[in-house]
Amino acid sequence: MADRGRPAFYSTPDDLQTKIDEYFVTESVPTVSGLSVFLGFADRSSLYDQKARGEDFSYPIKRAVSIIESMHEKALFSKESSPAGSIFWLKNYGWKDKQETDASETGGLRIVLENKTDDPMFMSNVEINIPTKEKTPEPPGLVRAVSTSAGPSRTGV
Repeated sequence: MADRGRPAFYSTPDDLQTKIDEYFVTESVPTVSGLSVFLGFADRSSLYDQKARGEDFSYPIKRAVSIIESMHEKALFSKESSPAGSIFWLKNYGWKDKQETDASETGGLRIVLENKTDDPMFMSNVEINIPTKEKTPEPPGLVRAVSTSAGPSRTGV
């Protein structure tokens, strides 16, 4: 007789969803690893293995991970904490950061976190624009002088 492994913890997708809902009610800072342990799995990979049981089991897991992902996205805009941890988490879940420096007079930093997963359950891109200085407005009626000459020639010296 072939060894079929440990029996499934949850016999129906509704049982799984009920336990996932209980986790989010009881946990103030939900994590994927915390969800895995709460559901009785040894680790995150065991949680993800449940997705192989079909779309009915895959959906509650994808949705739970998306809720946790959404919390990390919101943390990027929080003034209470540094976004570094959330950026790290998002990068590990398929996001990629891209920094662009604006060389215009106003300057600035633009950070774009791009969702690189093929999973439509995950959120879309997040963009953060950080100005470095404000442009000083020109007084009305004045024109900035711009030199068009290249300066004295040095040929023949």
